[in-house]
Amino acid sequence: MTESASKLLRELALLLLRYRPQDFEELASLLGRPEFTAALAQLLAELAAKGRRSPALRRRASGRSDLLEAVRSTDEAKYALLRDAQEKLLDRGLHRTVVDLVQAVESSGVILLKRLYRRREDVVRAFMEAASGMSTGDLGQALAKLGVAKATSDLRSWSNIIVPKKDVQKAD
Repeated sequence: MTESASKLLRELALLLLRYRPQDFEELASLLGRPEFTAALAQLLAELAAKGRRSPALRRRASGRSDLLEAVRSTDEAKYALLRDAQEKLLDRGLHRTVVDLVQAVESSGVILLKRLYRRREDVVRAFMEAASGMSTGDLGQALAKLGVAKATSDLRSWSNIIVPKKDVQKAD
């Protein structure tokens, strides 16, 4: 297997965070069908041809993995931390919206460029670029702050604290 094919499989593994296990089981069963495999091979060939014609599309998709590989060649510990950070940040269950994600990154101590981020991938890329220049210790502390999502609060969550009126004794 070539290095680029193994990178592609690693990126596919990151999709486990976004989709249910049942979706992957369904895909696995589809891959066993010859007609599906032929259609998938044709689709991949068309995407590869389109990618050769559009270098900007190729650059944007490979930016995070290129950055990770550059860090890996110099500092294996930082590479592991950045890879874990990427997985945490791409997980929609931890920070549901892009705004929540930006706030979490900024509260972790990583300074992002001030701009409007519309996609989660853009925030992750900006984080990776900023965090790659940090020391391993500072990066570890920032990741510890990213690990817990801020719970949204509403009045219903306070209902167990409020004493019901019928239990309050009247002062005579």
